[in-house]
Amino acid sequence: MKNDQTYTPLIITGMHRSNTSLVAKSLLSSGLHMGDNLLPASPHNKEGYFEDKTIIDIEDEWLKKSDQYWYISDFDQLKAIQPDKGQISSTRQKVLDAFDGKSFFGWKSPRSILFLDYWLKVFPEAKFFFIFRHPCLVSESLVKRGDMWKFSKLHPMQLKKALKICEVYNRAMLDFFENHEEISLIFESPVDIDNTSKQGRINEKLRNWGFMDGPVDFESNVNPKLLRSKAPGILSNLVYKSSCDRQIYDRLKKLSSDSLL
Repeated sequence: MKNDQTYTPLIITGMHRSNTSLVAKSLLSSGLHMGDNLLPASPHNKEGYFEDKTIIDIEDEWLKKSDQYWYISDFDQLKAIQPDKGQISSTRQKVLDAFDGKSFFGWKSPRSILFLDYWLKVFPEAKFFFIFRHPCLVSESLVKRGDMWKFSKLHPMQLKKALKICEVYNRAMLDFFENHEEISLIFESPVDIDNTSKQGRINEKLRNWGFMDGPVDFESNVNPKLLRSKAPGILSNLVYKSSCDRQIYDRLKKLSSDSLL
């Protein structure tokens, strides 16, 4: 396989519990090659994760070498994540082997948010599909899944930790998007799932990039029960208003509305 050939991955990413799996499922069912070694479904994600195990292993190794975990709650900690630049070529080859050397392919991984600049070095041709969700709904989902129990037994403190993690991921997304808007898409879930106009513009960009021949039907590829609208809980909303940078989420919403006009 020639490493000087052009390979273009679509990196689908966003904060954990932001419905990234639902978007990935829609893209997969519409023809995007996402690998043959996907993480199986679980009780926490019965529809499936649609994450390739090779990408998971690579990013987990990067986190381990940096003595970090996915639940980073301080933006400055991102600076400690420094994958070995000398491994760019070998990482690229490992990924190409996992995706059968196809010119256009994609993967979904929330952890990819932590390595955006590095993945762009590995694949300068890469495109990025960002998904975000209201931070309160994300934090409530993380707490419900039990991810925050290791930090505190107190529900308000669990929500605060989850919100801080979400803030780091959303800030990384925002910073990258504002510097690389020409190679990025941004999508709010579940708001944009049934937004026909937004879907049309996303489909057009995906076609122009070379990923899709036909349209991606997001709405019919998801379980409506998983996307039912609900307002953030009173407690999570209070914690959110008192402890997080709400301007990040507001800015993401504005970019989502404006980016494909």
